[in-house]
This record gives sequence, structure tokens and C-alpha cells, in this order.
Amino acid sequence: MESPPLLRETVSQSTLADFDPTKLDNIFFDRKPHQVGRYFEALIEFWLTEIRQAEMVERGLQVQDEVRTLGELDFVFRDEDGILTHWETAVKFYLHQEGEFIGPNAADTLERKFNHLTDHQIQLGQTAIPEIQKSELFVKGRLYYHPSDPTPDPLPEYVGTDHLRGTWIHVSELDWLEENQGYQTLDKPHWFTGSVLKEALSASETREFLAQHFQSSGHPVHLMDSEQNPVFVVCDKWPKV
Repeated sequence: MESPPLLRETVSQSTLADFDPTKLDNIFFDRKPHQVGRYFEALIEFWLTEIRQAEMVERGLQVQDEVRTLGELDFVFRDEDGILTHWETAVKFYLHQEGEFIGPNAADTLERKFNHLTDHQIQLGQTAIPEIQKSELFVKGRLYYHPSDPTPDPLPEYVGTDHLRGTWIHVSELDWLEENQGYQTLDKPHWFTGSVLKEALSASETREFLAQHFQSSGHPVHLMDSEQNPVFVVCDKWPKV
């Protein structure tokens, strides 16, 4: 909640404030979403209702016409001032290559996601619930840059200037991993949470693990080094997979 937004002109970071962590534990005791996005949405719902004390009006509202589903509204709530607010939310991870921000799943791009949120989802809320007084995007995540191009300029105008950053490499570039670092693998849904309760591997052990992984799989691997620097490792064919 306190991290910088991924997109400009969206809801910025907010103070988390004090809360009872046992309530959060109880929410996830029976509901442990594997998908990063669903986990993210569950945390936002807890923050809105338990910490901000917002009144939830709609959550995951399916919007349909006579023959098909047009989309789903993430959150419609009354805020602390009683303002009926529509939020579209997302947590996204994109790798920069040749001026584009491409997802680990190469069919997904930041530009496509931004256009869908602004041109479709926000408009859908206004159409479905005309009483909505405020429509906002709550988009978090991280952009990853290759060591050969760490500071592209200029960035697209819709990218938040203070966005979180990481590094990405192809599996053939494993020599880039630093010998004095330990590395943990981050499994979903923990891509944005930092270190997890597992033993870190040395750089050489990490290289061996990744080499074996990519012999049989094209799925990317998300790493976090001992200094909390995130690294995405993708197959050598990415983004043409």
C-alpha cells in the first residue's frame, strides 16, 4: 500500500496505519490464492474495509448486456467522506526491451494494460453505475530493466516516475549473478512481497538450479537476492516464446 504507483495519475501510496494482524491471518487461513492478482485484491479489500473503514458496495461486479459479459468492476465503495468510488486494481510485472514493457507472459504489455484500464474498465464503471462520483486506478508492481539498458529515456508518459525497479536477464546470462549474493526463488503469489521463509542459495547453486529448470521449462523464475533486489530470469527465446 505504501509503494509508489506503477502508473502516473493513479491513486498514490497510502499510509498503512496500525491494525490487528490476526484479522489478516484469519482472512488467509482458509483462502490462500495462488494467483498474484487475486492475492493482491484480497489485501486491498482488507485495507479498504478493515483499516480505512470504507463501505464496500460492490466487489468483483460482473457487468453484462443482453448476450455477453462486458467486464468486471474490481471495487465500488464509499470512502471516508461518503464519496462513491470505483477502483480498478492491478499488480503487474513488466520487462523492458527495445522501448516496450513486456510481461513474463509475452502476450501481455504495459501499454495494452494501461489502455484497457483507462479506455474500457473505467468507462464501464461509469456506464454500469452512473452514481459513481470518483473513478481511480490503483496499480502497483515493478518494472525490470536489462543490465545493458538500465535507464531508458524517455519513459512512456503513463509510467510512474518513482516506480519500483528490478533487473531481468536471459538464462544464458547467468554469469551476471553476483558471487557474493544469496538468492531465493519467489513463487506465486509472493512476487511482490520480498523474501520468504526458505533457505537462500549461493550464486553457483542458483545457476545450477536455473540451468536445470530451463532445460525442461520455459516458465520464468523470479529471484530475490540477499539485499532485496529482484531479478527475473527468462528463457533465451523470450519474448518470442
